[in-house]
Amino acid sequence: MATQQLIGKSILLSREDTENRNLARHITDDGGRVFSVPLIERMDIDPADFWQWSRLVEEAEIISFQSVKAAKRFADLLGVPGDRLAGKRIIAVGERTASILESVGIPVSDVPSTHSAEGILAHLPADLGGIKVLLPGAADPRPELEVGLRSRGAVVTSIPLYQTRLPAEAERQIEQVPAPIHAIVCYSPSAVQGLFAVTACGNNRWLRGVPVVTIGKTTAETVVNLGLRLGAVAKGQTEMAVRDAILQVAWGGARSNGGDQTSAASDL
Repeated sequence: MATQQLIGKSILLSREDTENRNLARHITDDGGRVFSVPLIERMDIDPADFWQWSRLVEEAEIISFQSVKAAKRFADLLGVPGDRLAGKRIIAVGERTASILESVGIPVSDVPSTHSAEGILAHLPADLGGIKVLLPGAADPRPELEVGLRSRGAVVTSIPLYQTRLPAEAERQIEQVPAPIHAIVCYSPSAVQGLFAVTACGNNRWLRGVPVVTIGKTTAETVVNLGLRLGAVAKGQTEMAVRDAILQVAWGGARSNGGDQTSAASDL
């Protein structure tokens, strides 16, 4: 429901316009102005040995997806799953990731209420001795989930399906964003790192003082660790949850860098 609570407020979104449509519509319906500057791009990686990749999928007892991109890329490579995933425990870090998997016929067993490595681990037994776990995802994943699984005795294999990098045009595009900006939305630690990189020079450095809205504890921690200003952590994965966090920040609800950061994690 539009409230016009964002009249006079400008919001910077760190994804492509095509990925921002629903959230951008909510912001503009509320009277706000939207700017989009992609701060990460994801490049597909093809398996070096497709036969070995297929064998790892078949042997895995648990497959865990930590991003929408990982789910999409896995589905593209797998094709029609048929009965190849029968009996496997499929874990999706959030609702959007689960939706992608289920749309191509991959049944999801678990979607943790806390969308993070911590939430995934909370859904699994303390003893995973000998259980084969497959982690399809980025070439440079955060280590928390793999470390946690190995500490419980799981046999963990990470499969790189894509790599992230800062878009070549990001710094030039960020220079064109007019002040003032009242909130910046970052969906992943990589996006926060991109924001930090493109605001290093004098012309863009003012953006480091703008509160950042995140989806998830891990992304929020990256904001704090890089010395940026944490605004709010959305209480969920939906566009409406992010919109509510933006409203909180735009009207003076930004928290300090020492504030509570225990909300949901990113689902990209």
